[in-house]
Amino acid sequence: MYVCGKKYLAGTLLVALLAVTPAVAAEKAPLEAKLLGVQRIWDRAPHNAFTGMARFQDHLYCTFREAACHVDFGGGDGKIRVLASSPDGREWASAALLTPATLGLDPVKLNLSDDKIDLRDPKITVTPNGELMVVLFYLAHKKDGFLLTAGTTETWTSGSIATFSKDGRNWSQGIPIGEPGFVLWRVVWHEGTCYAAAIGSPPNPDILRLYRSTDGRKFEVIAENILPEWSRHSPGSAESALVFLDDGACYCAVRRAKTGLLGRAEPPYTEWTWKGLDKIMSSPDMVRLPDNTVLAAVRRRDRSQGRFWTSLLRVDWENGEAPELFELPSDGDCAYPGIVYHDGLVWICYYSSHEGKSNIYLAKVKVEPAKVEPAENQPLAASGKTSSGVSTIRGESKWTFANQQVLR
Repeated sequence: MYVCGKKYLAGTLLVALLAVTPAVAAEKAPLEAKLLGVQRIWDRAPHNAFTGMARFQDHLYCTFREAACHVDFGGGDGKIRVLASSPDGREWASAALLTPATLGLDPVKLNLSDDKIDLRDPKITVTPNGELMVVLFYLAHKKDGFLLTAGTTETWTSGSIATFSKDGRNWSQGIPIGEPGFVLWRVVWHEGTCYAAAIGSPPNPDILRLYRSTDGRKFEVIAENILPEWSRHSPGSAESALVFLDDGACYCAVRRAKTGLLGRAEPPYTEWTWKGLDKIMSSPDMVRLPDNTVLAAVRRRDRSQGRFWTSLLRVDWENGEAPELFELPSDGDCAYPGIVYHDGLVWICYYSSHEGKSNIYLAKVKVEPAKVEPAENQPLAASGKTSSGVSTIRGESKWTFANQQVLR
């Protein structure tokens, strides 16, 4: 059970950007990241969580899991909701509900122990031929499967599924992708090729396998395990995100139990250089801005205070850092964000239980070059911290804009 609480965040932050690749000049204009508002966009299921987001045909699309709880060890009931926004991102409506039946998952053909199939962690993207693509995985009981966690007796199986849509409402039956025992966590298209880093299920938790595909349906392995040796044998999931820079280099952010990992590779992405970060980055997603700046939305944790929150970070490869820009209103069971950039705005969807149960939220962030002072007067980084809450009535949401100073 999670305890709900109030969270604060920085409303505006002036960041002195450093180079993110050797090819980019070290001196760049500072960036101003300003939180414009936070909106609750869905709360109808008992547990709404694990989001993804993409922009398609002038609309934002958000995917997430609806279920009774975070994990049901008695057998899953997770379904995948697809929401579509108005062009301005203010209004949201359900476009589709994906279920084991609509995806054509047959418990008999899958050799399951029962008919309970839990659909989880949907990630959405747009293919080069103009289709929406959702990648998710299922979790179900199977007699010769793996133990999900210590102290349980039920054994499980999992598999990754892709489904496609031309309009966001009508979706194809599920297509199995990847290999048994590996979950393709998030897919990213780059120059006509689809890339995915896959988490190994027990007994392969220390494997992060890199795949590619030309059509999003048939994937091949290009690197058996990209995790550095020194980060293996760490409990917990290797949730990851990939982002490509304009010179073709790729970053990979990875969750590990004791530290966050940031990797970098050049084409063909078989050899990786890794750096350990000073913070854990759970459930990461990343986006590249036009100037090659990389932002990451993640879940963070303060073990000393026993709290969790959803955070926006700036990825600094050269210095091996990911400084926090601000935290979003969130607490307890939260995060698993999706992040999209378009026309000067960064949109972040995520879930949080700070209002009593886990609901889906959308943050709108303005990013633009900051006004630069003369060099002798310019600080390395300056920030003004403000509170920004969510003003909502159940079943209805509205944007909020806050300037109240917060004493931390």
